Amino acid sequence: ELNQKISGDVYWDPVRVYMLSTDASIYRREPVAVVYPKSTRDVIRTVKLAAAKGLPIHSRGAGSGLCGSAIGTGIVIDFTRYMNRLIKIDDADGYFECQPGYRFGELEAALGATRLFFPPAPSSGEYATFGGMYGTNASGSQSVKYGNVADYILDAEVVLSNGDRFTLSDILARSFDNLPENLKKLYLLYAGQSREIETAYPQIRYNSSGYNLRGLVKKDRLDLTGLFAGSEGTLGIVTRLRFRLVPKPSHDSLVVVGFDDIVSSARAVQKILPMGPSGIEILEKSLLKLVRETDPGLKDKIPGEVDNI
Repeated sequence: ELNQKISGDVYWDPVRVYMLSTDASIYRREPVAVVYPKSTRDVIRTVKLAAAKGLPIHSRGAGSGLCGSAIGTGIVIDFTRYMNRLIKIDDADGYFECQPGYRFGELEAALGATRLFFPPAPSSGEYATFGGMYGTNASGSQSVKYGNVADYILDAEVVLSNGDRFTLSDILARSFDNLPENLKKLYLLYAGQSREIETAYPQIRYNSSGYNLRGLVKKDRLDLTGLFAGSEGTLGIVTRLRFRLVPKPSHDSLVVVGFDDIVSSARAVQKILPMGPSGIEILEKSLLKLVRETDPGLKDKIPGEVDNI
């Protein structure tokens, strides 16, 4: 039935289903079917049919997540085959637009010699997709200075579970009276609990525990950019994204420090943070041991008594 409704590809054979039954996590869940949409219309029709059949939807990018968020027993929508294009790079205004299957590594190549870059860089960045990065609110080693993907989203096109489509900027421009009923309820939920939402949780840079309700209403307008970031496709499916780019730093440097134990390195971080580093990484002793054993060029450069660097 779905095959007749969309222009993209639909598979439900054992091989295809098995191939997308896992990701980079330890979990395995076989879906009912796998869909490779070619357009937002394909996504809408898939979502509507899934709702009519009582099936969950699982958005999937590179499948590089470690928590199993790209797998499930319903319909997997994989954006990497067709909806993977860069739509626009605007050097003058410092932003780019893309489809959810577009990869971070491709953006770095496209920016080339420009003086702009996209700071959030997860370890899987070469092949991670921007739909997945936004869905998980990805960060990376530079998040200490530059923050997370949610800090750079400007707009997105979203498809809800009933097939409705809107852009985040369109919702932000509407007054309360012009919001659809479901979003009015969301607005009132925040309004009634705003004090607890804004003050009960510690003011930390990164929080991926539950839905991010902070800053949901700004100047009497509903701002969904932070809420959809990290929601892992459970609130809606993103089919187009616009992100902010920032100027590259004029220079950079790397400092490597060895420590005798993990407590000492943790204490050092507290002294380093006020200096404004762009990133902090730790390599623990088992990894250092592996490096010394497998790379002759580094064997003499990493002292054997070092616990971590």
